[in-house]
Amino acid sequence: MPGPYETERIEGWVADFLGGDAARPYTGGAREYAGEVLVAFLSAACDVRGVPVTDVEEPDLRHALLGPIRDMGLPGSVTQVVPDMAADLLTDLERQGRLGGGAELGRFVRALRSAFTASRTVVRPSAKVGANDPCPCGSGRKYKRCCRGMLS
Repeated sequence: MPGPYETERIEGWVADFLGGDAARPYTGGAREYAGEVLVAFLSAACDVRGVPVTDVEEPDLRHALLGPIRDMGLPGSVTQVVPDMAADLLTDLERQGRLGGGAELGRFVRALRSAFTASRTVVRPSAKVGANDPCPCGSGRKYKRCCRGMLS
């Protein structure tokens, strides 16, 4: 987590973005989550290498977007616009003279949209235990007569 000064700076920048014309296309649920998501995005990017927001680079932004922001459990409609919203924020920061290379970083974040919105595949670490299979606890009994009821 960035220090209090850096956090205040990020919150101010996000508030300025949300109050300006660049954020006008984002309405409804996206607007409701925008402040929290964008502050978390920039903060997480700073945390990767412990740098101020003015020194974030592409790998920092990738880690933030595909890590902590993706794990926030946002509604699907909001998830679809997060990369665009973050890209527009970065571009707006460059326009305001606050972040050098913001437009280029914004294009990079926008290019991560498919990776950000892709559903995650959950892989079972071992084969599914059937009711008539031996119980994994090692008792020698069938799973349905042993531990099946305990795991429910």
